[in-house]
Amino acid sequence: MTYRDERVAQPYMTRSYLAPERDPGDQSTAAALTLLAEILGGGQTSVLTQKLQFETLTAVYAAAFYDGLSLDESSFGFAVVPSAEVTLQAAEEALDQALAEFFEAGVDLEQLERIKTQFAASDIYARDNVQGLANSYGAALTSGLGLSDIHGWPDIIQAVTAENIMAAAKDVLRDAGSVTGWLMKPEEEMQ
Repeated sequence: MTYRDERVAQPYMTRSYLAPERDPGDQSTAAALTLLAEILGGGQTSVLTQKLQFETLTAVYAAAFYDGLSLDESSFGFAVVPSAEVTLQAAEEALDQALAEFFEAGVDLEQLERIKTQFAASDIYARDNVQGLANSYGAALTSGLGLSDIHGWPDIIQAVTAENIMAAAKDVLRDAGSVTGWLMKPEEEMQ
């Protein structure tokens, strides 16, 4: 899908996949997808940032995102802003290559442990913000989760294994359940 608009300052591509949400009593797949999003595109040490921004200089920005708090199906997505001389097609191909390499290499266990530690710390710090805590409870309750689901979430995150993450990735990141979009200026050519 392409969208052209003269207000576009920087072209970029996105891809979204249908993904399961956090379900009452069974949040394991959502936890694996939450960690997968961090591994692939959650910061400076993520797979996509390392590969697309630092190694190949294909992109000025690359990210992965997932939010399991939804009443119905959710989505798992990617965003890539290509470097100045890189086409959207080349950026999309670089994303596909980075994902293929991730599927071949698997999860870096040190990175996974570091991310789990960050999640645990974030959960502890979140308790200091009463408004944020109320908002997180409200969002979870309105998406159909119960108090036991909310209280159990940190332990569920910590229990996720590299194998769980790879299984969730293989189940969700399939072409059949995805849509790719390109946003560009009107005069740009599709290449």
